[in-house]
Amino acid sequence: IYGVDEVVIFEDRSDAAKSEEDGVSRAMAFFARNLQYLETPQYLRRQLLPVHRDLKHVGLLAPLDAPHHLRKHENLAFREGVVLNKDKAPPPPPGETSGSWVNCGLDNPVWVAGEEIESDVRVTVR
Repeated sequence: IYGVDEVVIFEDRSDAAKSEEDGVSRAMAFFARNLQYLETPQYLRRQLLPVHRDLKHVGLLAPLDAPHHLRKHENLAFREGVVLNKDKAPPPPPGETSGSWVNCGLDNPVWVAGEEIESDVRVTVR
């Protein structure tokens, strides 16, 4: 399957058991959580996705080799990243007053100058 922009999950049973966390059926929550895990680049999963019992066997799933799942050695104009907590980030570069450090899956975090971004937010870096 190529060129998918959106996935819609539809619950066709009104009597399905509901999840305490989301209010949707447990099966739909399980499916959505696993799709979210697969769609998130590997280097962002630990920071963005909490440990959950639905992800217990996620290692058995076939990996998505999506174009936005870049490896360290791949260079494209854009990379997915997540903003680092201030306590885990290095100090700002000399001369920079505002901005944020972003983990883009490279050896070192990337400095994004401009306004400060809330930590643990997924961003696209150019």
